[in-house]
Amino acid sequence: MSIYAQKKPTINIWLDDKIDEKDIQEICYGIEEEGIPFSVAYKSSNHNAVTLSYQAALESDLLVGIGGTATEFVLHYKHLPTERFLYRLNRKQETTPRELRILGSNAAKLVKGEPFIVSSVFEKSF
Repeated sequence: MSIYAQKKPTINIWLDDKIDEKDIQEICYGIEEEGIPFSVAYKSSNHNAVTLSYQAALESDLLVGIGGTATEFVLHYKHLPTERFLYRLNRKQETTPRELRILGSNAAKLVKGEPFIVSSVFEKSF
């Protein structure tokens, strides 16, 4: 009998090291409510949220990544060009917990192939 550990497919959430874990709690709740697993990693880098989210999506078995910096969160999909993210939430403006939760929920809905929750606060690149 062989015993081996399987890596669970997850939505990757990659954050720069300036973000506190409580800042992403609502995003994680949104993903969790949709029943999709996720993983959070801190990446010490000078990358912006678009690059972080794209790299997170590339490494995700579910093809979806979220990147976060002190100024923005970005939702990305592996099969889009780097600069063509799905949604960006600017943190320079005041963001509500609901908006953060919707971003997480939309990441999970992308995995499940369900329609997104629309919000006027999200910037789109397409």
